[in-house]
Amino acid sequence: MEKKLRAWIALGIITVVAGLSLSMTNEVTKDVIKKQAEEAIVLARIEVLPLADRFEPAEISPEQLAPLADLFVGLKGEKPQGYVGTVLVEGYGGPVQVIAGVDLEGIVTGIAVGGPDFKETAGLGARSKDAAFTKQFANKPAPIKVVKAVADRGANTIDAITSATITTNAVTGGVNAIAGKVNSILNPVTDGVAEGTTYTASQQGFAGLVAVFVTVKDNGTISALTVGDDQFAETEGFGMAAKEPAFTKQFIGKSLPIALEDIDAVSGATYTTKAVVGAINQAYEEKNAVVPAGPEGTRYTASRQGFAGPVAVFVTVKDNGTITALEVGDEQFAETEGFGMGAKEPAFTKQFVGKTLPLALEDIDAVSGATYTTKAVVEAINAAFEEKTLDTSVSAAPPGVATQGPMTPETTQAPFEGARKASSSAMGYADYVAVTLTLNDDDTIATLEVGDESFAETEGLGSRVKDDAFIEQFIGKAVPLQEGDIDLVAGATLSSRAVVKAINEAADKLQK
Repeated sequence: MEKKLRAWIALGIITVVAGLSLSMTNEVTKDVIKKQAEEAIVLARIEVLPLADRFEPAEISPEQLAPLADLFVGLKGEKPQGYVGTVLVEGYGGPVQVIAGVDLEGIVTGIAVGGPDFKETAGLGARSKDAAFTKQFANKPAPIKVVKAVADRGANTIDAITSATITTNAVTGGVNAIAGKVNSILNPVTDGVAEGTTYTASQQGFAGLVAVFVTVKDNGTISALTVGDDQFAETEGFGMAAKEPAFTKQFIGKSLPIALEDIDAVSGATYTTKAVVGAINQAYEEKNAVVPAGPEGTRYTASRQGFAGPVAVFVTVKDNGTITALEVGDEQFAETEGFGMGAKEPAFTKQFVGKTLPLALEDIDAVSGATYTTKAVVEAINAAFEEKTLDTSVSAAPPGVATQGPMTPETTQAPFEGARKASSSAMGYADYVAVTLTLNDDDTIATLEVGDESFAETEGLGSRVKDDAFIEQFIGKAVPLQEGDIDLVAGATLSSRAVVKAINEAADKLQK
């Protein structure tokens, strides 16, 4: 018994010592590992933007930076050479780190793929780290598109990795996200008002409604485009890129109606691209005009005697008494040209914005040589707010609402005119896999949903038939499908085949 006790004590001591040793080793090595990872990222920045010899963080807020993890300015001496960004995207096996360089002309100079959590399949998605794949991106303008056929190659395309569509699209989406962010810095949106009338409409994208706000000149050419509102929920790294200037600015100058072939689609986001184009055409066709957003607050009016007659004011005031807008004068305004007439000018009226009521004369700079008129304006503003005299001469329509052709769920949610919907299921690996699809009049797939509440395919394998990147490749293809028409999910042949079979069965119901 005593021998056993000594053995247990010895074993316990050994265990404690081993644990302490491992803990100490971890503490010693973790800083080394962290430093090595940081050095690897620095080397990667130099690799993807070779013209630069040092990098400084870009001056950009965290909100503006998203979805990027970081963004650096590449410098040679003191002269900027371009930008290098890092973004994490979701590949087939998990997070994939993408680092991309973009020069001052918006051209991708190189990319690096990997990261500490890189787990893409060996021989398939793992090939995204190979130079044979990454070198394709160099000297390409964004947005970059993934193609499979030689005939589809162009100045901004790269070839997909065979049987690794998910990884290919994830990496390309990451590169486009970085390039789009750089483009927004190189070509910031100005406050200038685009020429024309702004129209709006929404159509169904991949994850929800995609709204557009398109400004069109009288001759039918587009002068500005904004994609997305507070309901916009397209996939990060894919459909989300439809909001980036790299995508929207290509519409400027094009004549309506727009066809899909007139523009470069968002890589890996067919649903979203079709929704944008369809919504633009719908907005213009139905003339869903947008009323410009007005200043916040309630608009009051009053008038007081000026030098030559009554001086009316129209003042918009928040609930806390702060002025947000001011207009001076109506049809009776008759103040002297070159003097009191100056009270109508923005140089005079805009100084009132942001001030709290009531006002005193010393709160503002008077119109030069027009004391009577200036006093009349200040007194009228105070009277309008004190007496709460509402201005009833303006439309009560709320700002930002379409004034013609109101959109309804029926007109905004149908993916395509003439689409027909059906469902079916086929046996996968663990159970039946259900699909619901809609077909266009030409028997091409308009929308596709995979899975229902009984979906039970293996997590990380068959479950990937529900991923955006797998579903996207079906859109636009004609039924019936052949197995070779799409890339099967690696390691999930039965689940992939079940989707194809269920699609064909659902389509068969619609064609009978």
